[in-house]
Amino acid sequence: MDPLVIAQIIIAAAQDALFALAAGALACSAMLGRQGRVPLANLGCWRLAAVCGLAFGCGLYLWLQAAVTCSAV
Repeated sequence: MDPLVIAQIIIAAAQDALFALAAGALACSAMLGRQGRVPLANLGCWRLAAVCGLAFGCGLYLWLQAAVTCSAV
């Protein structure tokens, strides 16, 4: 298997994990807010880090897709 394809698989798995982390932090903040509790400050940091990592991962995945396409030609 081509190393670029393996890198694509790894980046896609990391994107899935980061999306789950960001969605979970958002859901926890929303549930704590509905109960009248103050959301934890760490949840905002986790959510921001997950979204930034996800954005970076999307760009990297797009680059890998282009690299695989160009190497197949």
